[in-house]
Amino acid sequence: MILCSDYNHKLKPIFDYIKNEYSDEETGLLSFGCVLRQMGKFNEAENYYRKFLNQQQQYDYQSQAQCYHLLGNITLDKGNYDLSLEYYLKSLEIKMKKLESNARSLAYSHNNIAIIHWKKGNKKQAIESYNKAFKISIEFYGKDDLKVAMCFNNIGIVYDDEQKYEDALKYYEKALIIRLKYLPNEHFDIGDIYNNIGAVHRYLGHYDLALNYFNHSLEIYEKSLFPQHPSIASICKNIGITYEIKKNLIQALEFYNKAANIFQQILPIEHPDVIEIDRLIRHVSSQINT
Repeated sequence: MILCSDYNHKLKPIFDYIKNEYSDEETGLLSFGCVLRQMGKFNEAENYYRKFLNQQQQYDYQSQAQCYHLLGNITLDKGNYDLSLEYYLKSLEIKMKKLESNARSLAYSHNNIAIIHWKKGNKKQAIESYNKAFKISIEFYGKDDLKVAMCFNNIGIVYDDEQKYEDALKYYEKALIIRLKYLPNEHFDIGDIYNNIGAVHRYLGHYDLALNYFNHSLEIYEKSLFPQHPSIASICKNIGITYEIKKNLIQALEFYNKAANIFQQILPIEHPDVIEIDRLIRHVSSQINT
């Protein structure tokens, strides 16, 4: 597949990530759906993976497990947490029963299952799955690996949610050190960490410092992701919230509108992000007009 040259540099981190997670012979087929997802074309990506899954041989368990996992990613993006969990559990079941030699891939399954439990408010199950992912990652890769960085980031999210912000910051920074060591400076995974660190500083009342991290994250996202990617919308929303707290309402509304333009194009109207950004816009607009 040939894409416009303007986007070639944005695809490279995606393909590098895929090649690291999957075997070479599967990369070409699976990557097309991944690119569609990065472009915010969730329905097209979901349809592609469904067709890919239907075309696999009955005993091609490796591809089946990967397809179910990728379908879980797509339905997670779309906010369908129950279906996403179903796909992740199906992928995990295949891996555990049919792919014993590929045990290290279980870390990804447990990690994403934990994300779903966390979003559904099932914190106990989420922490159990995060711990499983962390144990597997440490066992296979040691403490200095990108998969362990993923676990550090998620432990940070747990502490963040529990309002233990200093602990959250400690784990986010551990994740950042590893990612900066092994990833290009403009990789979107680094942008994710800057976003998380910025959120902690906002909760701690360090609003200018939070804006610095958010803007750094936005700069990375704009260089490494497609313009309609939901991560760009999310960081714009975070910047808007911070400006609103600082009473810079015009700037807050500007970033809320940027986020809304993306969310409304790629997500269904009942998605929580669409509902939330609409509420924020109406709230700030009412303050400006009073």
